[in-house]
Amino acid sequence: MKKIMWIALLILPITIASVLPSNCDAFEGEKRMDCQSILADFSLSLSEKEDLYLNLVHAQTELGSFDFAYEWNKNISNQTAPDTTQENGIIRDAWIKIIGVNNSFFDRDSNQWKIAPTGKIATASNYSIVLPTDILPEECNTTYTYTVLEDQFRVYLNTLLIGTDQENQYLLSNENDLPANFQAEQHLRVQLQIHHFHLVQFNRNGPWTCVWNYTTREEYKTLATDTFTAKTIQNIVYNSQKYVPVTGGYKIFARLTRVHPINRYKLELGENSFSFSETDFDLNAQKTVFVTRTNRDTNQTNGLIIQDFKKNNEHVSFSVFSEKIVPCNLTITTDFNETAQPCEIEPLKQTGLRLSSDKNFVDQNENIRITAQLLDDRNKPIPNQSVKIEERLADTNASGEAQIELTAKETHGIINAEFAQTDEYASSHAIQRITLTDSETHQTGFNLLVFFGVYFAVYLVAKKKAGAI
Repeated sequence: MKKIMWIALLILPITIASVLPSNCDAFEGEKRMDCQSILADFSLSLSEKEDLYLNLVHAQTELGSFDFAYEWNKNISNQTAPDTTQENGIIRDAWIKIIGVNNSFFDRDSNQWKIAPTGKIATASNYSIVLPTDILPEECNTTYTYTVLEDQFRVYLNTLLIGTDQENQYLLSNENDLPANFQAEQHLRVQLQIHHFHLVQFNRNGPWTCVWNYTTREEYKTLATDTFTAKTIQNIVYNSQKYVPVTGGYKIFARLTRVHPINRYKLELGENSFSFSETDFDLNAQKTVFVTRTNRDTNQTNGLIIQDFKKNNEHVSFSVFSEKIVPCNLTITTDFNETAQPCEIEPLKQTGLRLSSDKNFVDQNENIRITAQLLDDRNKPIPNQSVKIEERLADTNASGEAQIELTAKETHGIINAEFAQTDEYASSHAIQRITLTDSETHQTGFNLLVFFGVYFAVYLVAKKKAGAI
C-alpha cells in the first residue's frame, strides 16, 4: 500500500534530557544565586554543571542518594528515548527502557553495577501510531482507524518473569556477587482498519454518492527490549568493643569485620568521636541520574587519640584511650543501610601464661620440650588459641597447653611465650630461664687436662733420670 501522507498520534518528545532547568525559579535566596551561577558559567562542561546542580538540589550524606535518583528518573522517564527504537507499519518509535533499580550504584573501582538483593525495578516505554491519509486509487475516499490489540510489559530476572507492570519487585538470595540479569520487553500488536469508499448512484439519473463499501485489516507487531546487568552486594558487618582498665581511664579495643569496604563507622564516647570511611558516594547524570561509589579512605577524629589503626580485606581494628566508657554510641553505615545504637563495651578477659620445660639443666645440643599453658582470670584453661613460643606458633589443647620442641641452644637460656590479644581475651607474656651446659666444651677441657697431666708426668720422669746421670 502506497502511503503518501501520515498523521502522528500519541507522540511524546524524544530528546536527550538534561537535569539542568531552564531557570532557577524553584529556588530562593542563596540557593537561587548558586543555581544562576551554575547555569551562567560557560567555563563548565555540561557534566560539571549537572554534577553541581544535583548537589544543590539534593544535599548528599554518607548514605547514597538512592531514593532521590530513583524518583527523579521515574518522573522524567518518558522524556528520554533510548538510542534504538522499533517500527513496523503504523507503529513508530516503539521503545522500552529500564530506568533504574531503587537500591543500586555504579562501582567505579570494579566497573560494575551493584544492587541490593531485594528491591524494585522501574521501566518506561513509549510508541507512536502514525496513520496514512492518502486516498487509494479508484476510491472516492479512504479512511483509517486502528485498534491496539496488545500492549504488554514483561520484566524478567535471570530469565524468570517477575512482573508485567512498569514497576516490579524482585527478590534474590542474600548473597554477594550473584548475577542479576534484567530484561524488559514491550510486546505491541496493533490492527490497522482501512475503510474503502466508492461512488454509488442510487438511481439512474441521480447523483453519485461516496459511500463505504468494505473494510480491510492489517496487523503490525513490534518487540522492544532493554537489559540491565548487575551483581548483588550485601555487606555483612560484625563489630566488637572491649576495654581494659588503665591508669586514668580505659583502653578500648575496637574491631570491625566486614565483607566489603564500609561506608562509614563512627564511635562516639561522650562528646568525643572517631569515624572512618572507606567509600564515597556521589550523584551523576548521563541521560538518567544515578549513584556512583568510589573506594576512598578518610578518617576524622574529635578529642580522641587513635592507636594501632590496622585494616585488611576482612578486618579494621584500632585502640583508643578514654577517661570514661559511657555514654558510648556507634553508627555503622553500609551501602544501603544505616544503624545507630548504644555501644556494647565489654571487658577483655585477662589471661596468664605458665611456662614449663621437661629439663631445667640441659646440654645446649639436646632437645627440650616447652609447654605453655594459657589460663583465664579464674585459672581455667583456654583451649583453641594460638600461643607464640620462641617465634613458633602452637594451638592450645583442651587443657590450655601448647607445646613445641627445639634444641636448647635456640633458647639462649631464656624461653619467651606470648599470647596476642583477641576479641575476647587480653594479651599475656611469660619468661622462663633454663641452665645450659656444653658437653663438647667439658670433654675438650677434660682431654686437655689429661694431655697436660701425661705430659707433666713424662717431664718429671725425664728430669729424674737426667739428675741420676
